[in-house]
Amino acid sequence: MKFKILAIAIVIILIVSGLLVAPYGNNNNQKSQSPSSLSFKNISYPTYVYQSQNFNIYINETSGFTNYSVNAFFGVQNNSDNTVPSDYYKNSSNPDFVIPIVAPNTTENIYVYVEATAFNGNSKESAYTNFSINVSQPVHLNATLTNTASAPAYNITVNFLVNGITVQTSMIGKINAKSNYTASVIVPRAELPPGRDLLTISTNNPNIGIPKGVYFYNGHPPNYNWIYYIAAVTVAFAIFLIVISGRRNTVKVPKWKHAGKKTSKSTKNTK
Repeated sequence: MKFKILAIAIVIILIVSGLLVAPYGNNNNQKSQSPSSLSFKNISYPTYVYQSQNFNIYINETSGFTNYSVNAFFGVQNNSDNTVPSDYYKNSSNPDFVIPIVAPNTTENIYVYVEATAFNGNSKESAYTNFSINVSQPVHLNATLTNTASAPAYNITVNFLVNGITVQTSMIGKINAKSNYTASVIVPRAELPPGRDLLTISTNNPNIGIPKGVYFYNGHPPNYNWIYYIAAVTVAFAIFLIVISGRRNTVKVPKWKHAGKKTSKSTKNTK
């Protein structure tokens, strides 16, 4: 536990120091032959990933330098499966780098701090950046497609849309004639809107029959049982009030009056 806290603290310290020392500059108007300073031309990474997902971080430094290197540090709270490295380093003559990562099997955030270096002649240049990647539960989306044509269909692109927005795309090499094929994708739960969502499918082939849109609930559906509990309590309380009011309207005769009537009757009989 102390090691995990220390790792996260180191990443945070590096992030703060990087922001104070040399934040990466504007990428516009960079000259390839005579660069003024090193910067990140492009950094590509997913904002959301699902548990145990394999993904890559793509880093492209400014061209025109020599002896490029990337040093990345990672911080996670729970890394029991040891899928996330504590650091990554690579040196290359190419400004393009790819960092492979496997997400942890727990829902949390991956904190990343990246330091890039390169040489402009004898002068060493540096650039820094940091970001985080959210790890959430996987959501499996499936769709059964039908090839209605009498010939096989090739290279089918299947788009999975949630509420009209494409969240994932699947490529199918071949679907035989008059045959069905089930396409499946996995989407991070955090990438989907919470609540009731509509899943629809689209393809690039008009001969492929697609299923109708279906609704699903992202998260825990609301529990409306409390409405029935309140209704039952209200009905029981109303019945209780009716019973109580009926008892109050009934006039009870005192026992001594009943005794008096019996005495008078017996007196008449003796006469």
